[in-house]
Amino acid sequence: MALLIAANFFCEHCQKERMFLPIHFAALLADVTRQTIYRWMNRDWLHCRPIPSGRRLICLQSLLQVHTVDRLLLESLVRNLAPDKAGVLPKLI
Repeated sequence: MALLIAANFFCEHCQKERMFLPIHFAALLADVTRQTIYRWMNRDWLHCRPIPSGRRLICLQSLLQVHTVDRLLLESLVRNLAPDKAGVLPKLI
């Protein structure tokens, strides 16, 4: 049995031919957990394509866009949560 690493398909969202990855490879590439990939999929942040086996493949372009936004958001939150000069963290609420 061959291991599927990536395949090119037409992405309905991008309206272009794109590379699609299995979920576990997408998680490795983005350096996140599979749970994070599923969360992004459930929020429709990732473009997915079902294959005959019932599994879903992830559009690489959408993964790169979401991963960049997610990383930038996290960096922004971390900067905003930096302690002040007295070493006190700001309150979230």
